[in-house]
Amino acid sequence: MSNTCFNTVKFSGPRPSLERFAADLAPALDHDFLRVHVPVAKGVPETEAWGTRGVKGRVSMSLDADGMQACFDTHWSPPHLWFERVARMFPSFTLQLYCGSIEGAYGGYLRAAGGEVQIMDLCKRDFARFFEERGWPGYFVPYWEDPDFEWPAGRPAPPHAQDAQAIIAGSVAHGELAPF
Repeated sequence: MSNTCFNTVKFSGPRPSLERFAADLAPALDHDFLRVHVPVAKGVPETEAWGTRGVKGRVSMSLDADGMQACFDTHWSPPHLWFERVARMFPSFTLQLYCGSIEGAYGGYLRAAGGEVQIMDLCKRDFARFFEERGWPGYFVPYWEDPDFEWPAGRPAPPHAQDAQAIIAGSVAHGELAPF
C-alpha cells in the first residue's frame, strides 16, 4: 500500500483574484496542479520545491461564494513548501490546508493570511489514539505491513481512502486532534 497524503486546500480572498487563480489552475487538474504557480527548475527534485513528490491522480476543484477549494492526494507528505510559496505570492488570500495520511498516521493543518504561514502539525500519538478509539489500528499496528494480521471480529474496518479527507479535516476542525 502506498503512503498517500489526503489534502484539502481552501482559498478565500478578493473574488476577482480568486477567479483568476482558479482559471490558471483549471487546465492542470492532474499531476501538473502544483507546478502552475510553483514551477520546478530542471534538476531540482519536486520534494525541494513542494515538500512532496507531486499529485497522485486528479484534483477536484470548486469555486463558490465562500471561495475556492481543491482536494487532491500527494505522495507521502503534504505540499507544505508549495503552500508556503503560494501564500507569499498571494498575500491577499487566506489559505487553509487540511492534510493527513492513514498509512503514515498523521494529520495536520496549515493556515496562511497576509503571506504569513502557521503550521500546526498533529502529534502522531494523538492521531493514533484517535484512530484506535474508533477501532482502527492506526500507527501502532501497521496492519498493511503484517501478512499474518487478522482483522479483529467486531472492529470496524478503517475508512476508505475517499472518506479519509473528511475524517481528518473534520477532526482537526473540531479539535479532536490537538496540535503540539
